[in-house]
Amino acid sequence: MQNCEYKIDALRDAVRAYMSEKRYVHTLGVEEMAKQLAKYCLPDKIAPIRCAALLHDIAKEMPKEEQLSVLASMPEITDSDLASSPAHHAFCAPYLIKRDFPEFATPDILSAVFNHTTGHPNMSLFDEIIFLADYIEEGREYAECIRIRESLLNKLRSAKDAE
Repeated sequence: MQNCEYKIDALRDAVRAYMSEKRYVHTLGVEEMAKQLAKYCLPDKIAPIRCAALLHDIAKEMPKEEQLSVLASMPEITDSDLASSPAHHAFCAPYLIKRDFPEFATPDILSAVFNHTTGHPNMSLFDEIIFLADYIEEGREYAECIRIRESLLNKLRSAKDAE
């Protein structure tokens, strides 16, 4: 996704229409954390990682009935996926990305967005960055999130300094 960097500002503005102000602030926090993690782990994919972060929750506030309708049209959705309603938004988001943001419908972005809530045993590093950024973004104030965020960022900085 060579031109993602040029489109990040426009994407940031566009996703705002899909979410409340609180969700949008969270999304911006995930983008920032994903960018920080990508600098250390996947520096050649910072732009698409930022795009995935911006798109990760576009279906979060979609009405449940609409989410279930989208899920019913997806053959890859299992009964256990359907039983996990807190994850429905993650499974629906790739559908919205393909429909409303096709220029960002890359395999990396679609996979990371799909897996950002439940994870998956064979996640790529790209997927893991979005999964982790969603959990430890600066707006998360749970003690465990803060501890993990601080520990991880300190370890990444130390590793970079040791190079």
